[in-house]
Amino acid sequence: MLVVSTLAVTATGVTAYLIYNNTKTMILEVMGGRLMDIARTSANSMTDEDLRYIRDLRNTLKEQNILEKADIMKVAKGDTAESLPEEMSQELMDGPKFQRLVQILRTIKRSTLRVDTNTGTEDQVSNIRYAYIFVPVRHSPDHRILKFLADADYDTEGEENPIGNLYGVKQKSFIKAFAGQPAAEKDFVADRWGTWLSAAVPIKDDSGSTVAILGLDYDASGEVNKVNELFYICIFSVVAALILSLIFSYILASLMSRPIAKLQDGALRVKDRDYETRVDVKTNDELGVLADTFNNMVEEIRAYSDYLQALNASYYRFVPREFLQHLGQESILNIQLGDQIQKEMTVLFSDIRSFTTISESLRPSENFNFLNSYLKRVGPVIRNSRGFIDKYIGDAIMALFPDSPRSAVEAAINMRLELLDFNVYRKEKGYIPIDIGVGLHTGVLMLGTIGEEERMESTVIADAVNLASRLEGLTKKMGAHIILSEVTLRQTLEDMQVNYRFMGKVRVKGKTKSVPVYEVLDGDPAELVERKAAQKERFEHGVMLYHKKRFAEAEQTFFSIHEAVPEDRASLIYLERCKKYSQTDHEDPVFAAND
Repeated sequence: MLVVSTLAVTATGVTAYLIYNNTKTMILEVMGGRLMDIARTSANSMTDEDLRYIRDLRNTLKEQNILEKADIMKVAKGDTAESLPEEMSQELMDGPKFQRLVQILRTIKRSTLRVDTNTGTEDQVSNIRYAYIFVPVRHSPDHRILKFLADADYDTEGEENPIGNLYGVKQKSFIKAFAGQPAAEKDFVADRWGTWLSAAVPIKDDSGSTVAILGLDYDASGEVNKVNELFYICIFSVVAALILSLIFSYILASLMSRPIAKLQDGALRVKDRDYETRVDVKTNDELGVLADTFNNMVEEIRAYSDYLQALNASYYRFVPREFLQHLGQESILNIQLGDQIQKEMTVLFSDIRSFTTISESLRPSENFNFLNSYLKRVGPVIRNSRGFIDKYIGDAIMALFPDSPRSAVEAAINMRLELLDFNVYRKEKGYIPIDIGVGLHTGVLMLGTIGEEERMESTVIADAVNLASRLEGLTKKMGAHIILSEVTLRQTLEDMQVNYRFMGKVRVKGKTKSVPVYEVLDGDPAELVERKAAQKERFEHGVMLYHKKRFAEAEQTFFSIHEAVPEDRASLIYLERCKKYSQTDHEDPVFAAND
């Protein structure tokens, strides 16, 4: 019996210790991790104005302190002492800066209201009992004594804690937070307000210096009671092991270990950010209560994580995800003013012809509906060709294609084809058809952020952007739908076949020499493309004659092309220019933006 009893006591004792220790450790880790996540998210959400309020109040507390160093150092651990005159304290707490910080702290508490699992309704008691902001005390460089800057419950009867109150620190996490590291207590802390699990994170300014800490207290009375109950259960198990057989002791320990193993496994999966985890412990004892508490906490974490993901998705509607990726950033939270990168891309500009005339006949709401119906058609076309829209400029679109010029040319052609379907729809609805022009150019450009700390935006700066915009503006003057530069055409022809023709030379603002440009014929109805392509050699010959100022010969060429293809506006425009310049002495008959 002595051997059996010894083995039973040893086995049960070890099992009981592991159960108790693992359960307590798991509770502390899960609760502490969640507290730090909430505190870290809240601190990161503070605006520059909130930080300025903290600095202003902190400076005021330094100036208005009424206690000497000796009195300050007398504050015992867990005790508080007033350091401001009552009138001054009340004036600061009535001020907008203090009230703004209190509002932030109360929002943190409201974010964790307990949910009744039976009814699904929220109680008015928060899992986080206290939320507060501490600032350092000059006479206590080791941060053993701190000052309350704000407390969510400063005006709660029986828990008044005015601004400037000194506090004798018992929590090691507060000291670590002032060193710049988020921290949670490794054990429960008891003081005159109750039993808590505390966590704190630093609140840093733009230079990275810690100006204050955000502290949160989780009311751990219930958890402590459950842990204590588990402790007594373990002791009872050991005592029972003295009476019961070794086999019964072993079975009992095994039965108690399984739920803990599930809880521990669930905690590890949550640590790896698997927020779909649920612990299936169907018991009516303390382990079942702990499992329910664990599942509720995971559900709250998952809901908050889903909210952040939805928020990020909303941000990407305004700042393209591709823009962030090219800057080497995963989240918009990491974007800093002045971030920039240099890369070769193809720039696409498109514009609706005669949009001003069309918009004048529409009401403001109709204008927006018209634009959005058009943009809903062409936006996916650009994305399907591996491009992304940098910005909308009224009815114009500026898009970037980082892969190859071929993608940009494909997008331009498909935009024209999509426009044909869109115009069929507009005719059916009784609206007039619309037309667009597209300009393309490839070159090295700078992507980055400009502005100032309170308002910044992504932008692209490069000569390639200006040239693409100028080419789009020349589409109407030259009677073309898609115009691209020579470098873009040359790189495109390496990867794909397109119907194109030389459109001549143009004078672009900012360029000292004329720039050769080309028209992509694809994108029009197939029958029209075929007829234009059949006249390609004659058209380019006419352009050559035009630039050599042999206007009479060029006029005959373009006249014959116009007779063969009356829809070809480019031949008609060249025909009119030949007539114009044949009667005057013009040095350079190239097209220009101000023609």
